[in-house]
Amino acid sequence: NQYLLCVGSIEPRKNHSILYKAYRELIDTPDKYNFSLEHLPKLVFVGALYGSSELVSNFKDDPKLKDLVVFVKPTDEELDSFYKYCIFTLMPTLYEGWNLTMPESLSYNKFCISSNVAPMVEIGKDLVEYADPYNPIEWAKLIAKYCSNKPLLLEREEFIRRHWTNYSWAECAQFIFDSLNNEKFPL
Repeated sequence: NQYLLCVGSIEPRKNHSILYKAYRELIDTPDKYNFSLEHLPKLVFVGALYGSSELVSNFKDDPKLKDLVVFVKPTDEELDSFYKYCIFTLMPTLYEGWNLTMPESLSYNKFCISSNVAPMVEIGKDLVEYADPYNPIEWAKLIAKYCSNKPLLLEREEFIRRHWTNYSWAECAQFIFDSLNNEKFPL
């Protein structure tokens, strides 16, 4: 089955409700986006639920969406498979400290549509496409664009493959250590 992947705890600050609105926008007005609903994939949410039971109910109780949405809490091995086989990833967060799921996605050479918020832009640079976290129409446009244009998606994945550099935890720790060690701190 074809699906888009959204990884992260399911809580209000992760802004999953924008995806609900974007999917409803696509389902209710596909012609507005020159979009065929046969291209609309399932939406898989991966993560623990923290106070977002209303969001889950919105998806599961909506007759137009309930068969398109899946909520899972996979093992690490299962998560690996979810990343490998998704079409692309979605990261609609309102705010982050430092996001770990975007580097994960990019490490799998997966294209991502992300909220246009500073920490996400800092990580994703020009490798991902950004949308206003409060504008479901922008999300719907981008989802339609990449779900219905396989050559464009493959082009973006190739760009990620060529330009993304993943760092191990050890390399990251060494960089921080070296940076702090070379800094002149006032006494």
